[in-house]
Amino acid sequence: MKTPSLLVSSKTESTIEPVPEGLHHGVLTSIYDLGTLFSEKFDIAQRKLVMTFELPDLAPLYVERDGKRVQLPRVVSLRLTRSLNEKAKLRALLESWRGKRFTASEMQSLDLGKLLGTPAWVQILHEVKTDGKTFANISNLLPIPKGTPKPVASSALVLFSVDQLEAPSDLEQAGLPPWIAELVKTSREFERLVARATKQAPGTVLPPQWVSRSPHWGVVNLEQFVATFG
Repeated sequence: MKTPSLLVSSKTESTIEPVPEGLHHGVLTSIYDLGTLFSEKFDIAQRKLVMTFELPDLAPLYVERDGKRVQLPRVVSLRLTRSLNEKAKLRALLESWRGKRFTASEMQSLDLGKLLGTPAWVQILHEVKTDGKTFANISNLLPIPKGTPKPVASSALVLFSVDQLEAPSDLEQAGLPPWIAELVKTSREFERLVARATKQAPGTVLPPQWVSRSPHWGVVNLEQFVATFG
């Protein structure tokens, strides 16, 4: 009789294949303003947001939830610093998506929420980590050519900001994806809510890691921006 073997690995295997590389029709379906997050890697606290695009041309996923088989659309997400300075990735992506640079007056205010439901070509590139896992990353956003059919998303449009929370318990009612909620819980803004809820003395000094050196940010009025997409 052979001696049985039971191999154990630290790797968690996923049966979900990453989104293929290349250009895909996408629709911006959600924007999550996470709050101010501290990065140990870069030793800095910055305001972060997550943008999620549905890719309606790709076959949906089927997952088990509460004993039921549920169909979900394919989506990709991108976490960005909420900054519009000249070197900010958010600004570069928006200008690429728009097809032209912002003017000085347009930079004064920009409401990202007005972009929800806007289509784009989403360019995906793969990144292979040291553990062998492959991740599909959004490399760029490009405008959909005028006159071509525009993709339509099946997902509801979601705009969330940590600033809309009035108490820690509100986060549970927001219906956020679990991984988004966990990020929000690490924000400076959420920690303040928790401190208030536990009746922590006002004027409490925050830990040093929350002293933000946040970059320039303007709110962004995107009526002209959205009009660019026709």
